[in-house]
Amino acid sequence: MSLSTTESIVPSITDEQRAARLTEAGGFWAKHVDADKKNACYREMDDFFLATVRRGRARDGRVYMPPFEGTLSQEAIWTVRTYLETRRAN
Repeated sequence: MSLSTTESIVPSITDEQRAARLTEAGGFWAKHVDADKKNACYREMDDFFLATVRRGRARDGRVYMPPFEGTLSQEAIWTVRTYLETRRAN
């Protein structure tokens, strides 16, 4: 099977699927992956969170989360993130 430069054997996944996979991998990261890969994963999760808060989420025309860019300051966004992380740990 030959692929052109625009084709990929890796299926495309949605942001929600990517976030779920990263979250599920949390226990794995703690035991098996070096610090650089773990930090890269955390950066990707931070980017996903920030993009979700700024642009919001909609599916099939239904808004699940409104965009908060311009409404919440960057400090407020990261305060929410920190709170959510502490709640997940409990």
